[in-house]
Amino acid sequence: MSELVASLHPPLVSFPFVLTWVVLFLDIFAFVKRDQTYEKMSLYLLNFTTVVTFIAYQSGHQASQFASQTFSVSDQDIGVHFFWAKIFLFVILGALLFKWVAVSARFNQRVWQALSLLTISLAAALVLYVGQLGGDLVFQHGAGVRVVQEK
Repeated sequence: MSELVASLHPPLVSFPFVLTWVVLFLDIFAFVKRDQTYEKMSLYLLNFTTVVTFIAYQSGHQASQFASQTFSVSDQDIGVHFFWAKIFLFVILGALLFKWVAVSARFNQRVWQALSLLTISLAAALVLYVGQLGGDLVFQHGAGVRVVQEK
């Protein structure tokens, strides 16, 4: 079962990568146009993004358990990828919290929208960095691509 979860990591990480940027653009439109439709679309997508991010993080954790069996890479490289993935997970949770407050706030709604926008902007930057680290594991070390023969 854990091999199946681990094998889902590559397609699952595509969702947070793309959806975080979609949420950012929707938030920008909502903030500039003061349109509740964009705000609510952003909220629904951010809820979905947060759930998929958690699942992708867990699948990556499972995939790392097979690291020594399928590819040759230092634990430090994997650890750096996991560290920044965990930071991204916490930032996306913070963005979701600010988004919920911004949508339901009766006072200072623009302040909460701005905090939400800033947090999702940080999340968008982080998802690029985490994706780059994961890409390095694949393209420089063959993570999940080639099997290393024991000598």
